[in-house]
Amino acid sequence: MRRPVDAAMAEGRSAKATMRQLWISRIAAEDRVFRDASRPLYLTLCGPAGTEIDLLVQGGVLRRTEVGSVSPEDLRKIVAVEASPGAEVALRQRFPGLTVCRGSVESLVRGGHERAWPNGVHETYCRARLINLDLNQPLEACFEAGQIHFPVVDWIVKLADVHAVDVPGDWVLFLTLHGQVTWDAELTHGIEEFLSENFRREPNFAEGAKDVLGGRLYGAIQGGDALNWSEVPWEEHQRLLMVLVPKALAQRVHNRGWRVATVHNYRYGGTGGHAPMVAWTLELHWDARATRTPEALYRESLQQIFMGVGAIAEDGTVS
Repeated sequence: MRRPVDAAMAEGRSAKATMRQLWISRIAAEDRVFRDASRPLYLTLCGPAGTEIDLLVQGGVLRRTEVGSVSPEDLRKIVAVEASPGAEVALRQRFPGLTVCRGSVESLVRGGHERAWPNGVHETYCRARLINLDLNQPLEACFEAGQIHFPVVDWIVKLADVHAVDVPGDWVLFLTLHGQVTWDAELTHGIEEFLSENFRREPNFAEGAKDVLGGRLYGAIQGGDALNWSEVPWEEHQRLLMVLVPKALAQRVHNRGWRVATVHNYRYGGTGGHAPMVAWTLELHWDARATRTPEALYRESLQQIFMGVGAIAEDGTVS
């Protein structure tokens, strides 16, 4: 049975194609300078169609032999993560020799718990220079010990911790989420309080957030209004995530040694029968200032959240 995520990944709409081309261009640029044989260049959730893998082959990043197998020189370059047994088989058949890791992202990183660590070769996979979490799911949230946690952010923090082992190395994250808010009333209230408090503490962040959210949504959050997200337009769901996700990540990793640069902060879909989506390109830079001035690091990360804001139209153009 074809899963919704497979259909979404295989969909040939122009907006998604634009996002993929941004990924492929960045991967190709990194491939020209990446020389660390101890870890992969790229780890991805490419889906059974392997559209990204095809594009990497076409771009010369992943070379194939005359019989169609992955070239011996590139055997460890790309890692595909796939939870479905059928999809795993399909990828191996289409790209003989491709490294395919069976399981979910959550199982790969062993969840967001700090004491659980990726096993063996999985730790090597998690240290890829570029990681693509192309997820067709909303931003889930939960309370743990009275604190709001976002499981996806917990996974990314674990990836950041793995990259910090031994000789820390900068890395790039491509992240895509379904652009719909699905939290219950209690979580919604807590998240709005979290943002409102940060608006008060960080005037520059508040100014940028207001530009992205728009005056109505910004005012509702700042004023503590109880928003019913089932009655809010899709675009405002997306805009909230554009503010919340990179901010939540920066807050979690700045005191662990990482400065986050938000290169792309894009929304697309939500019209013409297409699902609303939000996608980011995030650079995580190891920064020694974290041990001396972590707040300065955090503020720099916040300032960069809004530098790459944009929308991809249905025809694939970016504004």
